[in-house]
Amino acid sequence: METFHNSMNGLRVTCWSRLDRSNRKPQELMRTHFISHVILGSNNIPEATHFYDQVLGLLGQERRWHSESGAGYGNANEQGIDTFWITTPLDGKPASIGNGTNVCFVAPSRDSVDAFYELAISLGACDEGAPGIRSEVHDNFYACYVRDLDGNKIVAACHESP
Repeated sequence: METFHNSMNGLRVTCWSRLDRSNRKPQELMRTHFISHVILGSNNIPEATHFYDQVLGLLGQERRWHSESGAGYGNANEQGIDTFWITTPLDGKPASIGNGTNVCFVAPSRDSVDAFYELAISLGACDEGAPGIRSEVHDNFYACYVRDLDGNKIVAACHESP
């Protein structure tokens, strides 16, 4: 776990390399986690679920919830903190992608980034950046970028040195 402090606005960000699987209260979780959850829209839930079951399973995450309208992955706590969701949009309109938007999943090793990339491409994802060091982020940021079956840009990244 690393904590960064931005002196300009006093923001404290704690980064976790693994999901917190404790049974802490929501107030305690909110003090140590910066992101509650991420939702991406999908126009084909069965196809998206198959894709994310595979690529997130490779990173040690499993599907925790599923219905006709979506699927959820990550922490099994009741609050839904540290979770990733794919859903059909609530407004009934087609899902669309965001320009400049990506979701980055923590990978435990550089080998797992490579495997994530290969698996995602084999499942129909489009290449947006093969695995490699992205020194513009930091010296140990080893990542790959793909577009999922709905066109959302997703990333697998390892922050550790080899």
